[in-house]
Amino acid sequence: MFNVAEFRAALARKGCTRKELAEMLGINEVTLYRKLKRGGDFTREEINIMVDRLDIKDPVEIFFAQ
Repeated sequence: MFNVAEFRAALARKGCTRKELAEMLGINEVTLYRKLKRGGDFTREEINIMVDRLDIKDPVEIFFAQ
């Protein structure tokens, strides 16, 4: 399960907007919105980019939460 609250906190800590995140991932904002709405339907490559660029220490807590 995708932990939206922790994900948004990670974005806020880095001062990253959704638009900037979409650009980092090479997708448009609508696609990002849909992925977030569907519970984090991100590819492995997208997760790796976010973990690296947002300095996410524990990706399991966000992308694979219980």
